[in-house]
Amino acid sequence: MREAVTAFVGVGANLGDPVAAVRAALERLRELPATTVAAQSSLYRTAPVDSSGPDYVNAVARLSTQLTAPELLRELQRLENAAGRERPYRNAPRTLDLDLLMFGNARIVGAVEKFKSFLDDGAPTFIQLSAVAALENWPKNVEPTVKIYQKRRDHLIDGMNKLGWAVTKPKATMYVWAQVPEPFREMGSLAFAEKLIRETGIAVAPGVGFGAGGEGYIRMSLVTHDNRFHDVLLRFKKLLAAAKTKVPSK
Repeated sequence: MREAVTAFVGVGANLGDPVAAVRAALERLRELPATTVAAQSSLYRTAPVDSSGPDYVNAVARLSTQLTAPELLRELQRLENAAGRERPYRNAPRTLDLDLLMFGNARIVGAVEKFKSFLDDGAPTFIQLSAVAALENWPKNVEPTVKIYQKRRDHLIDGMNKLGWAVTKPKATMYVWAQVPEPFREMGSLAFAEKLIRETGIAVAPGVGFGAGGEGYIRMSLVTHDNRFHDVLLRFKKLLAAAKTKVPSK
């Protein structure tokens, strides 16, 4: 008896009732000789490629099979024909489409599967697993981080308000939006951001980069180390003092 190998089969349809066709095909795969379905994806829709017609409904099944690749291909074609598959021209709409995506030694295929999970559509696997761990440990793992950003926010905004640069504290997020101070307001957010980095070494995002509604504001990030905010405030103080005016409240 042959050693079982791993195979991935793509399942798709865009004629008739494609959802029912894909679900039925997944069940038929379970009935193939010397084959088991180890896992299957959820159903998802995609537009036709190099063709026309309705969207495809798709899924992917991971098989463990003792069939050879030619034997498995023949079984897949048999299921397509039973579902009324016709091939009048290249990339024609299909009542059922079964593609052998990958076939081979389980260890090798597993390595390729893991590698592709970091490259293909969707967030990389390690990010998804990190999100799962974060949700499972909520809120104890989040509270320390929230306190860090709250401390940075309060330090920066309290300091800016003391300088006369009126800024409202955001209730969340790791960013601070501030209106361009009065002495520099007419130059716009982009020119002011350029002035900041040129004269103070402070890098901010000009609000206009986020659309017309952001013009007149700059966005600052709170991700830098705590001890750098004191230095930022000293540079802001020097810049405002050079303008010889205090910034009025918005």
